[in-house]
Amino acid sequence: VECVHNSRGTHSVSLGNLVPELLLLHKLPDAFQLSTELIQGRQLAIGKGVQIHQGHFRGRPVTIMRFSEPLDVRGMCKEATLLRALSHPNIDTYAGISISACTLLTEGTPLGTLHSLLYEDEVSIPRLVVHRMAFQVSSAIQYLHTRGIVLRDIKTEGVFVWSLSPGAPKHCTLANLEQCALCSNVGCAPIKSSSSVSGL
Repeated sequence: VECVHNSRGTHSVSLGNLVPELLLLHKLPDAFQLSTELIQGRQLAIGKGVQIHQGHFRGRPVTIMRFSEPLDVRGMCKEATLLRALSHPNIDTYAGISISACTLLTEGTPLGTLHSLLYEDEVSIPRLVVHRMAFQVSSAIQYLHTRGIVLRDIKTEGVFVWSLSPGAPKHCTLANLEQCALCSNVGCAPIKSSSSVSGL
């Protein structure tokens, strides 16, 4: 963007520095076609405006996020675009989106959310696994910070559990990133969130 009010002449200002949250809307993900291939399974979590289920799509285990309000499509697209831009073993991976059905798919989580394990199933997690989960969540947050993304709130509903075995290579991933903020050298800009499970 050209700044015409610069006293030293025309000066270019990066659009990312002015409105970094708008960059998430440049490329919307390709919509997948909902069909009988999408099989909905056990409910993982429910919140205002969204239901999260385990499921399968085209033979692949997925996590299904169904948004109840059509107005949430903008926030859902922002989260999908953000997920597509990230690559970290402890951050949820984008799998697909349907604009018409207000549905977002991410990689399937075998054990559900950390909240459901602790407060519904009352599972006892080994101390070593707790430490490794804390390290993996911290690693994911550090990665986000290097990309100029700040998490403003982390709760157990936003942590998906993959394994409770001490020897497993991955124990958990961060999910529900719609409450993130993008930062630039002029400050942070909140990403408008869709109504979702209280989490990140």
